[in-house]
Amino acid sequence: MKIVFLINILRQARCIRRVEDFIAHGYNVEVCGFDREGDNRALPSFKHKIIGHISRTTSYFKRLLMMKNAIKVELAKHDGEVVYYIFSLDVAIAFLLAGGVRRGYMYEVSDLMELEVGNRVVSIVLTWINKFIIKHSIETVITSPGFEDFLFPNQKLNNISIVANKLNKKILDLPKPQNRIFDINNITIGFTGAIRNVAIYNFIEVVGESFPNISLKFHGIFTDDKVYSTKIQNAIAKYDNVSYHGPFKNPNDFPEIYSNIDMVLCLYTAKGNDKVLEPNKLYEAIYFEKPIIVSKNTFTGAYVEERHIGYTVNGEDKKSIKLFLESLRMHGYNERKNNCAKIPKKDLIDDTTPLFNKLELILNS
Repeated sequence: MKIVFLINILRQARCIRRVEDFIAHGYNVEVCGFDREGDNRALPSFKHKIIGHISRTTSYFKRLLMMKNAIKVELAKHDGEVVYYIFSLDVAIAFLLAGGVRRGYMYEVSDLMELEVGNRVVSIVLTWINKFIIKHSIETVITSPGFEDFLFPNQKLNNISIVANKLNKKILDLPKPQNRIFDINNITIGFTGAIRNVAIYNFIEVVGESFPNISLKFHGIFTDDKVYSTKIQNAIAKYDNVSYHGPFKNPNDFPEIYSNIDMVLCLYTAKGNDKVLEPNKLYEAIYFEKPIIVSKNTFTGAYVEERHIGYTVNGEDKKSIKLFLESLRMHGYNERKNNCAKIPKKDLIDDTTPLFNKLELILNS
């Protein structure tokens, strides 16, 4: 059985890892995907084909049309002896518009971007479409239990597998990070990933203006957010205790990054997609025994509070951020760090064995 991947972001580490998983399990794969303007992360090392380029200025409708046309060309190259593996709602919609509804497909959901749409009616329609796509898939992989709770609160579908955003198993072959002694007078907070939103901007402003004893280090890429990308970059440049260190290699650069920070910043909003996602930074933080800072009243916030492995704060309110930073104490920090250390490392490593056991039964039946 051949698996044809249709990837929305070819350079995305999670997408690359999923393809590598299929290759490692002996599947014959073909990889097609879209590349994003300004994305300077490394392209995958396995054979792949770029079938379209996405500009930051392209409207959603034009992007969808471009994706549909590119995918239609790929569909015409294959008969019924392949299964498609689709990443994200935009590619899934383009796939259906290109005639893919009659093809066998698997689907991976890592964000509920329909919740970020300002028009409520459009958001409801897109949510319905997402449910339709999931229900008619051979198998759907979702990366957060919060997604399933939101989409199907009163039922459990047999064709859904939850595969959390855990660490690439390659991390086990890398050196351990250096031990770091926590100093309340010289705290370093690190961020890895897509740098975006009002909560991150607020955090930078509060730290920059009021906490010279705290340093912020950002590793990753700035998203194409039309408001906060520029505001965040300007804020980083404005303060001496806030710095940007460019994109990173996942997981190769993690030991160096986590050797030089005390806590992990993973602060988004408490609404829309942010409310229900489970970020990969959660598992990074636990693995490297660094307390994590997340948003209150979110799926991830409840997880962090229950296990006492970090802090929750309202990132949309600067006063709340300031009160949180003023409340930091050595004892509370060490408690949370120790609770991270108690969680077995093996529980934090990506293990897709259950998924592939299930797929073997489905695809070979």
